[in-house]
Amino acid sequence: MLRYLVPLLLLLTGTTGLVYEVVMGRLLSLHLGSSGASQAVTLATFLGGMALGAALADGPGRRLVQRLGRPLDAYAALEGFIGLWALAFPFVSAVGFDLFVSVAGGLDPAGAATTVAKLVLAAALILPLTTAMGATLPVLAAGVQRADAEHGVQLVSRYYVVNATGATLGAALAGFVLLEALGLYQPLYLGGAVNLLVAAVALVGARRWSATAPVPAVATEGAETPPSDVAPPWDLIVAAFATGFVALCAEVLWTRLVGLVLGSSVYAFSFMLVVSIFGISLGSGVAAALIGRGANPSRVLSFSQAGAAAAATLLLVRLDALPVELAELRVALPAQIDMYPTWLLQSFGWVALHLLPAAACLGASFPALLAAARARGASTDRATARILSANTIGNLLGSLGCGFVLMPALGIEGAMMLGVVLSLAVAVLTMPRPRLMLDVAVPGVTALTAGLLLVVAAPDGFTLTAGLFRLRDKQPEQIRPHLAALRKHLRVVFRHDGKDATITVNSTADGYMSLRTNGKSDGGTSADMLTQIYSGFLGLLHRPQATKAFVVGFGTGQTVTALAAHPQVEVLCAELSPAVVDAAVLFADANLRVYENPRVRIQVADAREVLRTLPDHSLDIIASEPSNPWLAGVADLFTQEAFARIHQKLRPGGVLVQWLQSYETSDDVVKRIVCTLQSVFPHVAIYRLTSGDLGLVASDQPLTIDFDKAQALLAHPEVQKLFDTLKRPDLPRTMDEVLFGQLCGARTVQALCQGFADPLREERPQIEYRAPRDFFAAASAKRIVRRLDTRCGPDPAALGDTDLVRWLALHPMDEERKAALFKHIKAVNHPSDTSLGGSLVEPAKLPKALRKDLEGLQPFADAPAEKRQATCAQLKKTAEWLMNQPYTILGPASRDPVAQGWAEGCKKLQ
Repeated sequence: MLRYLVPLLLLLTGTTGLVYEVVMGRLLSLHLGSSGASQAVTLATFLGGMALGAALADGPGRRLVQRLGRPLDAYAALEGFIGLWALAFPFVSAVGFDLFVSVAGGLDPAGAATTVAKLVLAAALILPLTTAMGATLPVLAAGVQRADAEHGVQLVSRYYVVNATGATLGAALAGFVLLEALGLYQPLYLGGAVNLLVAAVALVGARRWSATAPVPAVATEGAETPPSDVAPPWDLIVAAFATGFVALCAEVLWTRLVGLVLGSSVYAFSFMLVVSIFGISLGSGVAAALIGRGANPSRVLSFSQAGAAAAATLLLVRLDALPVELAELRVALPAQIDMYPTWLLQSFGWVALHLLPAAACLGASFPALLAAARARGASTDRATARILSANTIGNLLGSLGCGFVLMPALGIEGAMMLGVVLSLAVAVLTMPRPRLMLDVAVPGVTALTAGLLLVVAAPDGFTLTAGLFRLRDKQPEQIRPHLAALRKHLRVVFRHDGKDATITVNSTADGYMSLRTNGKSDGGTSADMLTQIYSGFLGLLHRPQATKAFVVGFGTGQTVTALAAHPQVEVLCAELSPAVVDAAVLFADANLRVYENPRVRIQVADAREVLRTLPDHSLDIIASEPSNPWLAGVADLFTQEAFARIHQKLRPGGVLVQWLQSYETSDDVVKRIVCTLQSVFPHVAIYRLTSGDLGLVASDQPLTIDFDKAQALLAHPEVQKLFDTLKRPDLPRTMDEVLFGQLCGARTVQALCQGFADPLREERPQIEYRAPRDFFAAASAKRIVRRLDTRCGPDPAALGDTDLVRWLALHPMDEERKAALFKHIKAVNHPSDTSLGGSLVEPAKLPKALRKDLEGLQPFADAPAEKRQATCAQLKKTAEWLMNQPYTILGPASRDPVAQGWAEGCKKLQ
């Protein structure tokens, strides 16, 4: 019975353990921030607790288990404690997070005192749970040692394999199903119930195990240690530490690689966790089977680590080809939501084939180390505890060391090469004695081959950071020619593989520069400049008396530059990645070296951490510039809680300017973000920045622009100097041009969100799961944007919820201003603004492509009925801008009465 019962229990607890790790890690990042220090604290408490649990099981815990009449009692107690802690965690953590805010609210977010406060809180919340989790397998090993010492290694290895298999299942469930379906708290309750059930079953099973072996005498102090009770040799402890270090370092590197080749979505990171743990399970299962059939455990260990070095080398030399092959797979699939699962299976499967060999070889270490220690006289329970403890400490230092030191210092490729060297070193250290020729040849040939491959086929890094995962409008056979063209057109002038992201700056042949985060463009000096500059100016236009501004994300620095152009404004900017700040000098011509401005302070920290330290009601403007919602972690900035924290820091009448992408995003996602914002800020106005970017301006008071103060702001010498320096015709410089970009005011947003009762919440992360599917399908929120656009449309009565209407009533446009605005519209080049352009100038001045389908039309009233139908059908295809939007707030969409007559006549035929 116990042969089947214990593995089943370990399968279940392995599953719940990974669910806890994913969910609790997410909760900690929400409340402590996602800066490097915060992530280090979270990791230290999880892995440190596991190592501590294993170590305690070898000390006082071991003596306690030896005294118990039923060894499974201790295991049941541990699992019961884990279940109770998981059930209590939502309530205990709420108190802890509130206490942390009150204690750390006034501390420097990057200071040592804040880090200590985070560590204390994380230790209080997580350490009891992870310590108990770390002790479970060693406690079971102690029971096995008593019940069946002869087969102890095989049993414990089998338990380890089963537990790792459960962890794989837990990672998949948490990453792909539970968080989206149930949120952050329900999985904890579900996992807690499972652990309590396991504890109850174990207690029943303990009665059957108690009779299988007598209770051994407890050694008295000074007594000679029995031969079967010795600790594992030091070289095996070192090997356990080293394999743990390499395994977690590799996981950090692979996670970054997956983000670079597939995009940094939550699915990519969940996949990486599943592959890593499944590899461990697979490798440990194979190793346990080989050793069970009589293989020398030292040879299995040595060969597996040489295999890990070989597999890592092959992955390295494939880094240039892998992104291309994945891009070819992607463009071969239709860009449709229902094809997303197919894409996940194909892309994840292909990447897994590259990663699993190394993961499996690294995973083979535990059974081999345990068997090698037992062969050299160590007891099964002590070997289990010490090997697990050393391995977990290696995990901890490998993750921290790789993320904070090795990857930034050596780059992704250099850190991977170091991993190859360390695996080979372990292979040499653990070679069996006496050594056969084969034992020496395997690591030797592997080292020689790896060296030669890395010399002749080392990757150049260009393809890895090119962002090929965003290609859609190509055929598979066009990907490689496209990449060749990119190599000629682009030059990587900056790259830093930081702990948080890989930051690159690309320079084009025609002088434009772009900033990329994990291959995704997040700003630059081309079309993005309009978005970046006006994310700052929109706040000033609505709050011209502002003196304090806060910017979420530095990017290229242009939003900070726009805010700092007003000499009375002091700007604080929070930027998570220090490499972004380092790259700012490359954008000096666009940001005017704003990082040297004495009124600007840039803090490298999570924006949530920085906001927490600011006094309530102390800011006039907050400009938030996150990347696209499909990127992991970004969706947290669009939740009701995030907007509430911002509202708390703004003065009455202060404004939030929220950048929101309407491209690669669905109508539903945009609506939910807008309405979640409106649930916190009752007054929201929406501006179009570029054709795919929206600027949401939100306040707790009506957003009424003071035209005199706004004109004075635009006319300020420092502001004009900025415009003159940038020399961009698409940057609005007059009130006509600024107000032209407003789609709607608060009345339209309130109508859109009437009855909305499902705001985005941190405890229910939905957008970050929905948005990657929208990204794959190349979704565009055109429908919702058209609904919000009150500047033009089919119905004149529905137009005009903008400040431009009020402005024109006070300052009617003459032909000169109309011509100037038309020139600006052409420079901005919004496809959906054609109707507004047509209302400003004579038809002869429209682009030829817009004129040709309207020339030669006879008046609608003179056309025969059958011709009217045919012409209307044709015009709806070729002159959609006129037929769908015949009216604008500036007048009829066409100044040609014949063309306008057809637009109005066709509307009546519908």
